[in-house]
Amino acid sequence: MGWARSLAHLLFICYHENGFRRKVVVNMRCEVEVVIRNRLGLHARPASRFAQVAGGFESEIWLMRDGKAVDGKSILEILTIACPKGSVLTVRAEGADSQDAVRSLKRLVENRFGEID
Repeated sequence: MGWARSLAHLLFICYHENGFRRKVVVNMRCEVEVVIRNRLGLHARPASRFAQVAGGFESEIWLMRDGKAVDGKSILEILTIACPKGSVLTVRAEGADSQDAVRSLKRLVENRFGEID
C-alpha cells in the first residue's frame, strides 16, 4: 500500500496438547499521516466523530502528534493533543482489521469529518 506502511508480526502459534497446530494469530500494524484541514482544527465534534469511527474496529488505534500518542477511541485523549488547522498527525492501528481502520480514518480526516468549512 503506497499510502500506509504495513507490517505483519507473527505473534504466536497455538498448539493443542497433542501438538497439532490449531490457529495462527497474526497482528497487523498500519499507519498513515494525515493533515487536519478543518478551519477550527480537531475540536470536540470532529474528535467525537473520530473516536466513534475508531470504536467500530477491533484494532487498537492511536493518534500521534509531536511524539505524543493517545487512544484514538477516546474523545478526551484526542482533545489533549490540541490539533489546529494544518496539524500533521499519524494514525496508527494494530490488529486484524488495521488496514480497514486506517483507510476509514484517513478518509474521515480528508473529508474534514463531514464538516463544511
